[in-house]
Amino acid sequence: MADALLTDTTAGTVRGCALSGGGRLFAGIPFAAPPVGELRFRPPLARAQAGAGGRAYHYLFVDEPCGPAMGAFHGADLLHVFDKLSLVGADTPEHLAARDTLVGAWAAFAATGDPGWPPYAPEAEGNSRAIGGSPADADCMITEPPADDVTARHYENRRRSRKTTWAPPSPSVSDTARWTSTSPTR
Repeated sequence: MADALLTDTTAGTVRGCALSGGGRLFAGIPFAAPPVGELRFRPPLARAQAGAGGRAYHYLFVDEPCGPAMGAFHGADLLHVFDKLSLVGADTPEHLAARDTLVGAWAAFAATGDPGWPPYAPEAEGNSRAIGGSPADADCMITEPPADDVTARHYENRRRSRKTTWAPPSPSVSDTARWTSTSPTR
């Protein structure tokens, strides 16, 4: 009889542990690489996946549950995923709609491999889904990364870094204004 706590994946065999409630736990499986070390300040992994001939989907979470002063901060999506918007007084129709879109996309992707929008195409306009934001901008297709001078300079620096040691450029006044504005974070 096969070991019930072993599962074969395309990356190899993964060992799990039995839970006291009768379930099994397979923890520490690297489904996505964290954006640290060599992956920090790199193009989205969706770009690499699409470039290798695979299908990838990309979204930008732009909902601001704590208001424009905090923007769409890292982890803001957790208030939506775990249905905790009321903890910050953000259980409004707009934020609840963003929650429903996000959770619905994750559920659809888990069930079918398709979150409900076109696959990511790195060079295409409207290649990513915006989730949340103002009612006028919510749930539309956007271009990510944005085609602007700051992003172009970033990718040019990354291209050069493959030949030399990379150091981030000193921010200019316009760069600082862009990243400290009350627009959704990128």
